[in-house]
Amino acid sequence: MQRRDFLNGLIAACGWGLAASAKSAPRAEAAAEQEHFRIPAWRQAIQPGRIAQIGRNRLSDLDPAKNPAINPVYPNAPEWSGSLGQAGVVLPWCGACWDEHGGTLWLPLQGGHGDYAGNEGYRLRLIDDQPAWVMTRPPSGAIGNILKTQDGKELTGNYADGRPRAVHSFNKPVYVPGIGPVMVVQGNTSWNGSMGTARTLLLDEQTGEWSVKAVHPSPGATMAGAGCYDPSRHLIWYKSSAEGHPSYLDLRNWNWVVLTRWAKDPSWSAKRLIFLPEHDLIFQVDGAKPNKFCVWDPERGSLYTPTAIGTFPKGLVFNGGSGCEWDGTRILAWHHAGSTTSIGTLTPTGEPRRDPWAWGEIEFSGITPSAAVPNGTYGRFAYSRKLKGCVLQNAVNTRTYFFAIG
Repeated sequence: MQRRDFLNGLIAACGWGLAASAKSAPRAEAAAEQEHFRIPAWRQAIQPGRIAQIGRNRLSDLDPAKNPAINPVYPNAPEWSGSLGQAGVVLPWCGACWDEHGGTLWLPLQGGHGDYAGNEGYRLRLIDDQPAWVMTRPPSGAIGNILKTQDGKELTGNYADGRPRAVHSFNKPVYVPGIGPVMVVQGNTSWNGSMGTARTLLLDEQTGEWSVKAVHPSPGATMAGAGCYDPSRHLIWYKSSAEGHPSYLDLRNWNWVVLTRWAKDPSWSAKRLIFLPEHDLIFQVDGAKPNKFCVWDPERGSLYTPTAIGTFPKGLVFNGGSGCEWDGTRILAWHHAGSTTSIGTLTPTGEPRRDPWAWGEIEFSGITPSAAVPNGTYGRFAYSRKLKGCVLQNAVNTRTYFFAIG
């Protein structure tokens, strides 16, 4: 064991890759956990193959601008509203992250540029019998903490109260079990169109407050980034649209490592990263690739671009802004230009690095979700093994969609 630990450290120090340590929980343990999980009432009411809308409220019901106890200029729009108001937590390149153990969808830090400067977060606990959106804390500039968000200090990454500025979150929010929601790289801040800060932020789930845990060393790391958690190595893999080499955040010491000896992937395109524990691979959704995806081997640092076969799902827009998840055997994808009652699937047909992946589709009945936000769905589409289905949040003024798969 000591020799293995030494080799793992040596490989990481060389920037080449990471030898796998203990893998994720065995299937027997996962099955036992599922057996003891209490299915909430709303989920019991949805038959497999159906789409329903769930939850007691909508995000817009919590709009801080419409709350006289929060908005200091009520009924007028507060300064933090920007051009979009609270809709800016969804519309402008904003994602989310999913906590499987806690059954919670997090919208931790949303908005950005001139679209929306409110830095309040939101969460929805789907394991409750009657899920309801909750605001984690009021935005900077609210009553009791009045300040101007457009203050000319955008490059600091913080407002005057020391809290982080709102950002286009893309695929940068990552939920880490036992730690919480991590904004892997903060990026482009509100009221400013420049690169933004490369700070790594951690959200305290109880208080809604953020702390700075690290700073990414690469200048291009802030642009349209994507991260994914690797439970076997306890780290976050990260790839930005402007940085050719992947990197990882070692969560044991909050240290960033840029993998300069890995294959370089210089094409500018928004990404989505998904860790596939069954194959020990990183799946990258990428509109710049021939088939819009590629595969990273973390053992070798190699990049593979498999082909795709089968019929492409109708209406699906497949790129780094798509909502994509792994269910243990296949990629599930949702980002549709029009109304649809289907989820696209992409399944490895053999050796996932080199053999083709096959397109498919899961058809549902019931409520038809609205069309995707053009700027991207990102992590607002998530898969839950416990709940046996997918959650989708398309807008602030509609309730949450759920696709019952099993």
